[in-house]
Amino acid sequence: FEFIQLSSASAFIKSEIIQKYKFDTRLKYSEDSVLIGQLLLENKKYGILADAIYNYRRRKSKTSAIQKRNEEKGLFFSSDEIEYVYKVLINKSNEIYGKVLPYVQYQIMYDIQFKIKKDASIYISDEEKDAYLEKLKEILQNIEDYIIMKQKYLGKEFKILVLSLKY
Repeated sequence: FEFIQLSSASAFIKSEIIQKYKFDTRLKYSEDSVLIGQLLLENKKYGILADAIYNYRRRKSKTSAIQKRNEEKGLFFSSDEIEYVYKVLINKSNEIYGKVLPYVQYQIMYDIQFKIKKDASIYISDEEKDAYLEKLKEILQNIEDYIIMKQKYLGKEFKILVLSLKY
């Protein structure tokens, strides 16, 4: 479950499988993540290359998500992401398996760990932050503690913060 796949650009998907999936056009970020997550929940298997190189092309216009990541609050504190990515994956996992699989928990927590370290006040007002945190607390109820503790890029102090938000 720790080997999550978030990018459609770095995935090979059989054409007969991918045809039934579409990117969610409401999303500005994480559209790959939810599409791949749903695909894997429904198709149950994938392979991983032990050694691969991924090249990311940067646009001269600087309009790609990764190039604009420090300018836009949507990348870090989007309610759309909570509604259309996290909740969609949680609901799909519950619908198919009757529970939120560790893979889905890890995928969501992997994304949350980078947001939790950001200073929200740079991007959103205190009121928006409080509303975001309430929605995030709801999502954290679906993440088991051991999944939070397994996050590789989240220091102990932030793990404690996430657990305190959860409880």
